Amino acid sequence: MSLYEELKRRKVFKTVGVYAGIAFVFMQLAADLFPYLYLPDWTVTFVIILAILGFPITFFLSWTYDIKRDNIDSQDSSSNAKWYFTKKIFLPATGFILMLVGAVFWFIYPFISLSIAEERQYDASIAVLYMDNISSEEQSYFSDGLTTELINRLSRIQNLKVTPRIDVAVYKKNPATINQIAKDLNVDFIIDGSVKIYNNSLRVSIALLDVLKDETIWNDVYNKELNDILKVQDEIAGIVIKKLNDNLNISQTDLLATGRKATDNLEAYNLIQKSYQYFKEPLTLVRLGEVVAPLAEQAIKLDPTYSDAYAMAALGLRFKWWLHKRPSGVEFVEEEVNDKKKTEEYIEKAIEYNSKNRLAKAMKVLLPQWNVKDISKANQLFSARSTMIDAKMLIQEFPDDLFCQAMYVYFSNAMSAILGAEEEDYREQLSGLIRVYDKLEKVDFKYSEVTEIMASLIALEHIPKLYAQVNEPDNMVTFIKDNKNNFCQDGTFNCLNTFHLKMISEGYYTGYEYDEALAIINSIISKSEDELLALGFNLGDQKRSFYKYGMINMKLGNNDLAMKGFNASLNLSLKDARVMCEPCEFNFSEREEEERSFEWWHGHYHRRLGLVHMLEEDYSEASKYYEQALQLNEELQESDESLIKAICSYGYVQGLIGNSDISSEKINECAEWVEENYHLIDGGYDAYETVWPLYLHYDNLNQQEKAHKYLSFAYTNIEEDIIEEYNSLSKEQKTHPKFFYSRDIIEIYRESLSQ
Repeated sequence: MSLYEELKRRKVFKTVGVYAGIAFVFMQLAADLFPYLYLPDWTVTFVIILAILGFPITFFLSWTYDIKRDNIDSQDSSSNAKWYFTKKIFLPATGFILMLVGAVFWFIYPFISLSIAEERQYDASIAVLYMDNISSEEQSYFSDGLTTELINRLSRIQNLKVTPRIDVAVYKKNPATINQIAKDLNVDFIIDGSVKIYNNSLRVSIALLDVLKDETIWNDVYNKELNDILKVQDEIAGIVIKKLNDNLNISQTDLLATGRKATDNLEAYNLIQKSYQYFKEPLTLVRLGEVVAPLAEQAIKLDPTYSDAYAMAALGLRFKWWLHKRPSGVEFVEEEVNDKKKTEEYIEKAIEYNSKNRLAKAMKVLLPQWNVKDISKANQLFSARSTMIDAKMLIQEFPDDLFCQAMYVYFSNAMSAILGAEEEDYREQLSGLIRVYDKLEKVDFKYSEVTEIMASLIALEHIPKLYAQVNEPDNMVTFIKDNKNNFCQDGTFNCLNTFHLKMISEGYYTGYEYDEALAIINSIISKSEDELLALGFNLGDQKRSFYKYGMINMKLGNNDLAMKGFNASLNLSLKDARVMCEPCEFNFSEREEEERSFEWWHGHYHRRLGLVHMLEEDYSEASKYYEQALQLNEELQESDESLIKAICSYGYVQGLIGNSDISSEKINECAEWVEENYHLIDGGYDAYETVWPLYLHYDNLNQQEKAHKYLSFAYTNIEEDIIEEYNSLSKEQKTHPKFFYSRDIIEIYRESLSQ
C-alpha cells in the first residue's frame, strides 16, 4: 500500500483538514476580537504559533489512531496499551504543556525578552547639532526641520550611533564649543551649520567634522530658492551620508533606507511644521485638537503617503475627545465614533508609510485608553497590562524616546491603582518620571518635538500625583511652584485644560496652600457651565471644584461661602446622577456601583453642611442636615466610618436642641462603635467627627470622667508630627487651616493637663 493510500485510509487528510479549518477560524477570531479586548498585537501572533504547533500533534494522532464514529482504534498490535498511554498521559500532558507555554508566553516572555535585550554595538557615532537660524524666529521651522530630517535619516544606519535629538537640543539653550560638545556627547563625528532665509531665497552653510582627527571632512554653502527647501534637505542628507560611507561600511539596505523622504510636497510639509508649532503655544488640549487635525488632514490630501501627516491627524483627533469623558452607561456620540475609527485608520496608515514613526506607534499604544463605556475592573487591568507591555516594547525599539518612557510609567501607575501597590512602587514610578522631566527641562520648550511635549504633559500631570501617593505634599507643592512657567509660558494657569487645573488645585489643596488653590478654583467656578464644558469640565469635575471651594472656606472660617460651595456640589451631584441614569430617574434603591458612589457623596455633602451650620451655632439646621446624611448612609446598608460620623454628630446636635432620648441613643451607638473600632479611626480628621463629639457631649453633661476619656482618645489619634508642628508655632501661625481638625483638641487637651 502506498503512503498516499495509507494516509487516506487512516483519514489523516480529513483530520488535518478539519484541524486546519478550526485553526483558521480561531486565528481569524483572534485577529478580529483581540484588539477589542485590549490585547497587544503579539497575542495574535501567539495564537498563530500555537495553531502551527498543534499541526504536527494532530498529524501524529491521526496517523497513529484510526478515528471512528464511536471510538479511536490504534493501528498497532499494542493498541490498548498505546491508547491508554495516549488518553491518560500523552494528551493531558500535551495540553498541560501547551497551556503552560501559553501562560509563560503571556505573563513572562514580554518582560524577559525586553530585559535581556543586548546593547547594540556601533562602528561610529555622530551628533547633528541644531542649525543656527540667522533668519526671523517665525522661519526657524526650516533650520529645526533640517536638523530633525538629518537625525531621522542617519538613525536608519544600523552601525551608526546617532545622538538623540533631545541631547543636542540642550546646546540651543546652553551653547558650548564643538570640542566641548564632542566630549560631552562622546561622538566621532559632528554636523554643524546655519540657515538664512531672506526674501524668497535660502542660504544653508553646513559642515561634517571628524572630531577624532580634528578636521573638516566636508563643508558647503547652498543658495537656493525658498521653494527648493525639500530638495536642499534631500541633497544635504545625501552628501552627508555619502561622506560618512567613505569612512564607514554602510550596508546597501541602510543606504536605501536613508534615501526615504518624508514628503515631496512642500505645502504639505509646511502644514505639518505649522501644526507642530501649535503644540508650543498656550492652547487647551480641546482647542489643540480642533486646530491640528484639520491642518494634518489637509496635508494628507496633498500627499496621501505622508506618514507624519497621518500621525498628527490621529493625535489631533485624540486630543479633540481626550477631555470628553462620559459616565458609565452613556453612549459614544456618532461624531466621536467616526473620529475614533478615523484615528485608528490614520495610525495604521502612518505606520504603513513609515514603520519607524515613533508618534504613530506611541499613539497606537495609547489608543486603547480612549474612553470606554462600562469598562470593568478586570478589563481595566487587562487593558493597563497590555498597554504597559506594548509601551515597554516601544522603549526597546526607541530606547531614547522620552514619550515612550513616560507612557510606561503612566501605565505602570494605572496598574498600581487597579491592583494596589506598595509605596516603593510609587517611588520607583516617581523617580522614573522625574528622570524624564529633568531631561526635558534641559531643553528650551520651543525646541521640543511633539513626542517630547507629550512626555512633558504626562510628567506635569503625574509627578504631583505621585508625590501625593508617596505622601510628600510639600515636594508636590514645590514642584508645581518651581515649574509654573512650564505649565503656561506667561506664568499663569490660564492656558491649562481640565486635567492640569484639577491636578494643580488638588496639589495646592493637599499641600495646604489654600490661597493658591482657591485662586484656581475661583477661576473655574466663575465660568458658566457651557464655558466649563468647552474646557472639558464635566459635571463631576464641577461639583468637585465647588466641594473644594466649600472645604477651603470652611477651614478659613468663611462659613457663608462654605455653604455656597457645598450646596452647589449637592445640586450638581443630583444633576450628574440623573445624567448617569438618563432617561430613567435616579433611584437610590438601585445598587449599581456608580449610583452607590453618588449616594455616599450625597451623604457626605449633607454632613459637611451640618458641620458648617454647627460651627455657626445654628443647631436646628445642623440637625436637619445630619439627619439626612444619616438616612442616606443607612440606605447603603454599610456600617462604615461615614455612617458612624453621621451618628456621632447627629447624637451630639440632638442633645444641644433638647432631644435627650434620641441624643442618648445615638451617642451610645457612637461610643460603642468607637470602643470596638478605635483602630479604624485614621488621624485627627476622623477623630474630629467621631471621638470629639463624644467629648463635647459628655462635657456638656458635666460628666468629666467620660469627657476626659474621649478627649484623650481624640488627642492620641492626632499624628505626632502635627502636634509637634502646632506646638512649635506662634499664636498667629496656629490659626492656619491645616490645623482645622486638630486645633481645638490639642488646646483643650493641654488645658485639661494644666488643671
